[in-house]
Amino acid sequence: MKKPFFLLCVITIISLFHYQLLAQQPEEKTASTQKQGTPKKNAFGIDYGVGSMSFKGINVALDDHNIFIYEVPKPYQYPVFALGVRYMHHFNPYIGADFFKFNFNCPFTAIRDKYLMNFQFMTGIRGNTPTFFKTMSGFCAARFGYGLQLTSFRRGHGFAFETEVGLNITPSFFVAFSYNLLHRYVDLWYGYVSGPQWNDVYLGTTAVNFNTCSLRIGVNL
Repeated sequence: MKKPFFLLCVITIISLFHYQLLAQQPEEKTASTQKQGTPKKNAFGIDYGVGSMSFKGINVALDDHNIFIYEVPKPYQYPVFALGVRYMHHFNPYIGADFFKFNFNCPFTAIRDKYLMNFQFMTGIRGNTPTFFKTMSGFCAARFGYGLQLTSFRRGHGFAFETEVGLNITPSFFVAFSYNLLHRYVDLWYGYVSGPQWNDVYLGTTAVNFNTCSLRIGVNL
């Protein structure tokens, strides 16, 4: 987890220094501030992030007379990487829409924890601040849609939500912090042996949330 996070921070710092060098070039060699800072009306975007996924597990226990269902008090934590591809449209320099976005969240321990991989389809809105420092601007976005676990479609699908706050270093390059939620439903079963046979008891359905926080860098094409 530490190595990819450190690499992402290094890339971000180098990009900021590179931008500052460009900003110090003579004024006649650059376009106007307003033109440089205005986002494209239509663009595709790609972002990559590293972060942490957490969720609380559900346990089923049996005493002499009753079956108990309870949440694990401490959430499980997994380092993950995230990939996003989207198409966005700006109605004006300050208000836009992400017509669609595909999200893929995957733990670094994918071979062992492949059931945590999830894929999401979203749509949402975004807002930009006025430009400052030549081409920089702030932005925020909120998206919602549908998500599913790739290895457990029957039990691992539900409502997906994402919010993002970041900085447009240029109209084509950005860094951001993202919070992602997959609200999924799980069928609870309890198995027991009665004589020579194994029996399953259906105990109902419960909600389990995947919470993913990540630092992202990306480009708008």
